Amino acid sequence: MTWGDTVRRIRSAWTYEETRTAAACSAAQWPAAWLAWWVLTRSVQDDYGIGYGGAFGLICLLLFAPLYLPVLGLLHTLLHIAPAAVLARTAPARRLPGPAWARHLAAVALLGAVWAVPVAWAAGSGFWSTALSCALLGAAPALAAGYARRGRRTESDLPGWGCWGVWFRAGAGGFLLFAGAFGGLALAARSGLVPEYEPPVLSAAQVTGVWRSGDGAVLRLDADGGAELVRLPMKVTDRTDRSIPVCAGTGTWSLRRDGPYGEERDGVLVRPGASGSCDQDTYWTIGGTEDAPELFVLLGDPDAGDLLVLTRDQGSRAARLP
Repeated sequence: MTWGDTVRRIRSAWTYEETRTAAACSAAQWPAAWLAWWVLTRSVQDDYGIGYGGAFGLICLLLFAPLYLPVLGLLHTLLHIAPAAVLARTAPARRLPGPAWARHLAAVALLGAVWAVPVAWAAGSGFWSTALSCALLGAAPALAAGYARRGRRTESDLPGWGCWGVWFRAGAGGFLLFAGAFGGLALAARSGLVPEYEPPVLSAAQVTGVWRSGDGAVLRLDADGGAELVRLPMKVTDRTDRSIPVCAGTGTWSLRRDGPYGEERDGVLVRPGASGSCDQDTYWTIGGTEDAPELFVLLGDPDAGDLLVLTRDQGSRAARLP
């Protein structure tokens, strides 16, 4: 076998038409996938009352989609769809029973499970849900690439299926897919199929304990209503700059329902004592889940403020601060 034969065999395993079609199909499905991810994530996670819960970021992604979606579709094709297709066309895979499209989907799912390992680790998500998402995102581009390979669609034999024609159809299909996903998810949310996030309802005994942030802030809530603050950002009355003050000292706390300032969620109202370094009450909203409760406060602009989240130490009710 000559070098030219080897090159021809490599090129025949995956053609330019397949790359073009798979990349366009992949790009078309990403906006709908992001919308579904955003809606489903909001149903199980706390948005901490920040702006519109990430909707502004999603809108920005959609506005600039024509600039980066082709690149994203091409990367998805080169890293996932093309290797899966080559795997499905190897001699051992071709000997397996079943149609060619089934082998391609199986290869997409297999390679998606491989990619799910680093993606799940980086995103902090579950492996099986990530593997399923990778398989679903790869199914349509793989089938589209198989269609392009079987038909050998080019500008010469079927006008409209050339480079620009494929991308035009992908843009129109992506818009329709996004509109359908938007309507379906809205209907599902309205009918209760997609539940809304519900914060946990904690008693005073469940709130009692030591709460910490990742940057060293500590809030101790005693059973007798006393509070101890260590490097805890809080509100102050007279501020001459935009920096967030760090408070230390003692004070009191009380569990509130619906908040004292019009908030709609339960929380803990912390009042610094006269000996502390801050002079204004701070309302810490209860969030998280029953198994992993949180206290959080948003200081400053509701859309661009500083968010501080505290998590409770396990078995901290009898603990003492250092």
